[in-house]
This record gives sequence, structure tokens and C-alpha cells, in this order.
Amino acid sequence: MNRDQPRYLKAPFIAAIFAGPIFIAAVFLAFTYLQLPKTIEIEAPSIELGELAGLILGSFVFGWLIAVIPCAIGTAAMAHIGKIYTGTRMVAVWVATGMAVIGVPASLLEGFTPNNAPVNIALTLTGGVCAAICRRFTTWGDAPETEPARPPARAVSPQHPE
Repeated sequence: MNRDQPRYLKAPFIAAIFAGPIFIAAVFLAFTYLQLPKTIEIEAPSIELGELAGLILGSFVFGWLIAVIPCAIGTAAMAHIGKIYTGTRMVAVWVATGMAVIGVPASLLEGFTPNNAPVNIALTLTGGVCAAICRRFTTWGDAPETEPARPPARAVSPQHPE
């Protein structure tokens, strides 16, 4: 592989694995948020442990099946754009792009009404988190990605110790 090419092959697969559980958690959070400013009553869950395990396992499997292609396309596009424009390698750019690419079409297609707002919010959050995961596992040959950037160490003078 050419050293200048971005490396991102495992990134979309890792992000897609977590897309389903992130989406389910985001839907629950969105439903809770949209109930505000009413008092939110906390009750014992009526779901059984087997149903919860099935929901979580199903979210991993079906979430991966739905998310792997969009994650792969988005990661490839952002990685190659990052090769040309190094400013687009920032995590915030990836998160904003992931949220916009998933959230805007969902809102335009479904409409942002109270009935489907939790799903639109959840899709937007899932797109952003998956983009952050993809960025975490993407590297470029011209930039060391193992250590975060640090300011240069200050030299200590013998006349002025710290």
C-alpha cells in the first residue's frame, strides 16, 4: 500500500457494529428529551431480560447490516478529502459531516414533526457518533496518529528554574 494513501479499512466495520445500539439509545434519549418540561416518571422497566437481550443483539446485527455501506462510503470519502485538505481531518469536521449527511435527508424525507422527531434526532446522533468512530480508526501516511499533538517542551534555564 502506498504510504501516502489513507488507511481506514476497519473503521466502517467497527462503526457499523455500534450503529444499532447507538440508534436505540438515542431514540430513548430523544423520547425522554421531547417530554420536557413535563416531569419524567421513572418506573421499573416492563421489558423482560430475554426481550432486552434480543433487542440489543438484534440492534447489533441489523444496525450493522444497515450502516456498513453508508459508513464505508462516508469513511472513504472523508479519508480521501482529508488526504487533500488536512483541515478536514479534525474530528469535529467528521462529526458535523456525519450528522448532516444522515440527519438532513432524514428530516427532509420524513419531515420534522413531533411524531417522527425522535427518529430524526436519533439518526442525526448516530451519524455523528459513527463518523467519530470512523475518524478514530482512520490514519494518513503523512501524519503520525498514535500520539495527539503536543506543544513543544520548554527548555529550563539553570538561572531560572521553575
